[in-house]
Amino acid sequence: MKVDALVMAHGKEYYRSVLPFDVNLADAEKTDIIFTYFNSVSDTGRVLTEETADGIIDKSLPTVLLIHGWTSDDTSPWFNSLKEGYFNLGSYNVIYINWYKAGSKEYYVSCDNIVPVGKFIAEFLITSSLSLGSVQIVGFSLGAQLASIIGKRVFDSTDEKIGRITALDPAGPGFEKLETMTSNSVITMLNLSMSYIQTFNIMDILLL
Repeated sequence: MKVDALVMAHGKEYYRSVLPFDVNLADAEKTDIIFTYFNSVSDTGRVLTEETADGIIDKSLPTVLLIHGWTSDDTSPWFNSLKEGYFNLGSYNVIYINWYKAGSKEYYVSCDNIVPVGKFIAEFLITSSLSLGSVQIVGFSLGAQLASIIGKRVFDSTDEKIGRITALDPAGPGFEKLETMTSNSVITMLNLSMSYIQTFNIMDILLL
């Protein structure tokens, strides 16, 4: 069920009543996450695993992770727009993160799931032997909070910081009273509409 349908089903009062972020209901598993790798505009994508990533990703290039939000997936139009924008600027590894299975449950369950999902993605990055300082993570909506969890898990495990996190329109319900969670060198907080995210000129902002 997509976001607009859930809003219609529950109404605004549902979101106003969402409890603060917790992890008690988290039920995500590592197999809930799909990593799809691209190294050019024309690349149709290859699914990566922790076992195969180290031998496929070009470690001489910066790596960009794109992460969707609640009830979405990596077929959202803004993924291709940002991917093409990055490749128009230069050479990159671009990885789509699809966590739809863990991120499309009741809102508060999906919120809780960002903790285990963030841990799994951090483990993927570490196992892939990437230069963590050259990794950029772009997360939209609940994916923005997930990006911060990834950064924290990476730092806790390695004492290294992710190079950059860009949070696009971070999710509000359940997070209003939390302190910002991050262990990252650069945080770009952008409150953008979906139509603007889908345009290429977003890249001019992301890479300032």
